[in-house]
Amino acid sequence: MPLNLSEREKILSPMAWAKRFSSVESASIYCYKTGEEGTKKNAKYLKKANIKYGPRERQLLDIYYKDDEKGTPVIVFIHGGYWQEASKDWSGFWMTPYLENGYRVILMGYDLCPAITLSEQVDEIKYGLKHCLQYAAETNAKAVSIIGHSAGAHLAICALDKETVGLPSINLVKSVHLVAGIYELSLVVNSSVNENNTLTLDESNVQQLSPMLFDFSYLKGLKFKIHVYAAEYDSPLFVEQAGEFNNQLEKYEIDTTYKCLPGIDHMGIMEKFDENDFELTQLVLQELR
Repeated sequence: MPLNLSEREKILSPMAWAKRFSSVESASIYCYKTGEEGTKKNAKYLKKANIKYGPRERQLLDIYYKDDEKGTPVIVFIHGGYWQEASKDWSGFWMTPYLENGYRVILMGYDLCPAITLSEQVDEIKYGLKHCLQYAAETNAKAVSIIGHSAGAHLAICALDKETVGLPSINLVKSVHLVAGIYELSLVVNSSVNENNTLTLDESNVQQLSPMLFDFSYLKGLKFKIHVYAAEYDSPLFVEQAGEFNNQLEKYEIDTTYKCLPGIDHMGIMEKFDENDFELTQLVLQELR
């Protein structure tokens, strides 16, 4: 049965399902405050700020590390924000365990819709990943992991196209972590997320921007593992799509896993990455050793 407008809007609002907040507005305030304060906490590790990887205003990278730049593992993070909000400047709240263990973290900034189209945003991430992998190779990184949260998960997997995975430096990538993402965008087209066609997303291009519908045969045989995560207290749509997307990857015999984390909401899943004993923190650390 088709969703009515109110049902459609709620199911596209991940934080509306978080049990610890009284409203979406209070959740948004919390997310901004937590992100800003947590990123400031790690400011002492910021060694290279606002490195340009393209001509546009937000095509910038921040590189964090504790002591050693050369030879240490690299984590590339792509933030969410429904393609039109948030910033690298407050998306580093989860990094502490990795920095303190001697890993490097790159926070990728990118231009937001409607200043650019969603298609152009995917191209920015693709170019940013190319820059990050080149940097990793030039600094003798032991390994690379890519983490994308929410819209960042969508952007990360879109950017891993045939050209990107054809780069020699792709061999450095050990894992890709797609956290609480959305992978089929047809419901977004006629929603408030795309109000006034903010994303330049319509029936003419929604399939080309929906990874659920991609032919991923070109990923078969690559050495990196893809992890797909959902949060129990996220929108049921996001949870459902995460499981379905993992199944889609498995059809192409790609090395992938799926996990729905209990008792956690859309923002909380990334907050847990800041805990040393969190199972996903330990997984990322072990994969890159």
